[in-house]
Amino acid sequence: QRVSIPSAFSSALGAKDSDPSAPTTTVRTGVAEVGGLVFSTPPTWVASPPRMRSRVLQYEVPGVSEQDGPAELVFSRFDGTDGGPTEMNIDRWAGQFQTPEGNQVENEITEYETGDMKITRIETAGEYQSMGAAGPRVDQRLIGAIIEVPGERVFIRFLGPTETVEANRSDFDAMVNGVTFANRLGMISVPRNAWKNGGPIEAEGLEITTRRPAISLVSWIAYEPSEDPIVRVEFDRSGKPKKALLLVGSGEPELDERLLDAIYRWQARGDLLGELNGEETLKIKVRLLH
Repeated sequence: QRVSIPSAFSSALGAKDSDPSAPTTTVRTGVAEVGGLVFSTPPTWVASPPRMRSRVLQYEVPGVSEQDGPAELVFSRFDGTDGGPTEMNIDRWAGQFQTPEGNQVENEITEYETGDMKITRIETAGEYQSMGAAGPRVDQRLIGAIIEVPGERVFIRFLGPTETVEANRSDFDAMVNGVTFANRLGMISVPRNAWKNGGPIEAEGLEITTRRPAISLVSWIAYEPSEDPIVRVEFDRSGKPKKALLLVGSGEPELDERLLDAIYRWQARGDLLGELNGEETLKIKVRLLH
């Protein structure tokens, strides 16, 4: 069974999102797709409606015995720097734990990179004090990860009784370490001459005919972009862009606007489109080099 959640701040499975350009969150047995990333999940983890607007997906992870309660696995997704710096969030998660005497606990924090992803992992344990709670919950453990890809981040928090979290540690790490992009293309970097002049883009299983942005020569000379724009594009089965969202701006608002206008006139073709079913879309990220 597959459930699509219209992402970023849905309050329940299948709820409508106020942002029509936001990517969907898709869940089926053993697989979750969040923010263009695909995770493998154990069949014993049960997806349930997110209880907070900042969550796009959550799971209940059963306890290992009658004495141990279930743990909660939560996904959140943010564009760009929304949600605050990664380090600040890691520190905030760590600060919610203390010893029985009220002292700070030790945390294990690691950072590593794989491909276009940067992953920050935290593990800590002790008495957990959530916001608004009357008192701390004892004997709790957190394993968390923040996955950064160009233009967006996915936050994952695995929290609950120590025994339950410990019993599922290897499944959590396998899920995070095995994360992949929703399609095998990952990020496509496009040379300046190609997107500026409407040249073709070729990638494995996909060819895109671009369109020249409607920008005058004088404007091209005046532009001084500070960043390479990154755009998430969703193509339907016919190869037409269904959605285009600017994830990283160039620093030149007019240039960004013209780029998005041109992208909606792109046309894609190739084997990857033939693999789509019904209303499914092919999601890619494009970095436009300047």
